[in-house]
Amino acid sequence: MPRAGPCLRNFKAKARIRLDFVFQAASIAAFSALPPGVAFKELHGKLRGTYQLRIAAGYRIRFKWSEDRAYAIEAGHFHDKD
Repeated sequence: MPRAGPCLRNFKAKARIRLDFVFQAASIAAFSALPPGVAFKELHGKLRGTYQLRIAAGYRIRFKWSEDRAYAIEAGHFHDKD
């Protein structure tokens, strides 16, 4: 089986770190501590109530927030408009 190159390993590491943050966050306010490059935001329109943060390139993590935790967590390359 071929080994993952440095770009893929870096991508996987970023995704894992960001997913860990989403799972461990105690409040939606915790996301304000993320650096601007993560591009955390609430989506609009039909995706209102969904939050998104950047992994790399066109890949994002999307989730909804209840009172104290994230749920409906997805990671991928989304093609709909934000």
